[in-house]
Parts: sequence; structure tokens; C-alpha cells
Amino acid sequence: MPDELTLLPAYPNPFNPETRLRFSLPKSADVTIQIFDVTGRKINTAGAASEAGAHEIRWNATNESGAAVSSGIYFYSIRANAQIKSGKLGTIAINQWRTVPMCLMLKPISRQS
Repeated sequence: MPDELTLLPAYPNPFNPETRLRFSLPKSADVTIQIFDVTGRKINTAGAASEAGAHEIRWNATNESGAAVSSGIYFYSIRANAQIKSGKLGTIAINQWRTVPMCLMLKPISRQS
């Protein structure tokens, strides 16, 4: 178990249509995940109480309204209690005109012994 919030690389990155943001918590925490564009504008937010251990969220390149975002560079931050970690994402669009349902959710990763 890590001593602090640990952020693993997003996979795949760059991505289309979905990427996984993975992190580990040393203890239970209220977690907030935010996605920002290159101008610093908030694109999407999710939050949940999470137990200690490994977790992942999946982001399918949509904004808070569920509309697909443009191809490009995005940044994400994960806040757990007083700790914040951040990373960079790249999206690759296949079809800019499609609408994708919202998919930004927090779920535990199953651990293998």
C-alpha cells in the first residue's frame, strides 16, 4: 500500500474513444477528478468516497453535458484529502460529429495476489 496518493500513467494515451486514469490511495478518502483543456477551462468532474487501494476512472472524451470534446491535449487532476496529483492526456478523434454518452466514473481495480 502506498504512503501517499500515487498516480499511474493514463492508458492508453493518446486515446480514442476512452482512457483509464489509474491511482492508488493509502487510506480511505473523498476523491475528486477534474479534466481541463489547455486553456485551463474545466471540462468534466467526478467525485466519490473511495477505500484505500488501487482505483481507476474511465474518461471517454466528453464534457459535463455529455458532448464529445475536440481532439487535442487535456490535463487531469486527482485530489484525495489534501493531496493533488495531475497528468496529461491526448485525444485522437475518429469522427468529431458523433455523440458519446457520459462515462466518467470511479471504480476499484481488482487486485491480483
